[in-house]
Amino acid sequence: MIDPNETTNIEDGILIEDVYELEFCPDGVHSKVAVRETAGRILRTKDKWKFKELADVHMYSDGTLCLCPTPEEKIRLLNGFNIRDFIKRLVIPYLYYQSYLEKYGKEPWKSSSHGDLGLLESYASQFPAKTPPKDIVAQYVESLTLNLKNTIVSHKPYKDENLCLCGSNKFFKNCHKEAFEGYKKLFLDYR
Repeated sequence: MIDPNETTNIEDGILIEDVYELEFCPDGVHSKVAVRETAGRILRTKDKWKFKELADVHMYSDGTLCLCPTPEEKIRLLNGFNIRDFIKRLVIPYLYYQSYLEKYGKEPWKSSSHGDLGLLESYASQFPAKTPPKDIVAQYVESLTLNLKNTIVSHKPYKDENLCLCGSNKFFKNCHKEAFEGYKKLFLDYR
């Protein structure tokens, strides 16, 4: 089994050997290298398990794969970009996740939410106790949507009674707790 991430708890330690047809395109929009699965397996998985959105199988509308939140790519590729580490640390874990999802209809580990929530969850999980370098903090802030970015940049705290970003009408702190913790930490680290 390929270790998707040092902190990932793989359900039942299941070994998956699989083959995918991929296309790699330099200068991707969401990543240094855009990756597409060209045989349609991920789309068939979406249909098979009746997932509603492409984002539910971690694919962008342009067909490229959402390997991880954009700022997290820099963290996973600490020594800069090279194709071997990109495949080992981003593509292979993604494909393991997809193969498991295709076979069992559920995630092998908890993945990030989408959009701002996913960015904030990523920040909380990547930096639970320490403050990252300023360029990483800035990259996370820059990746947020304009309203949330402006809230952090203008140093206006997001209050405990604010509603969640997901639109559930629940309090943010009670709905997406990890994202809320990521927001509070990012807010403090940006100062």
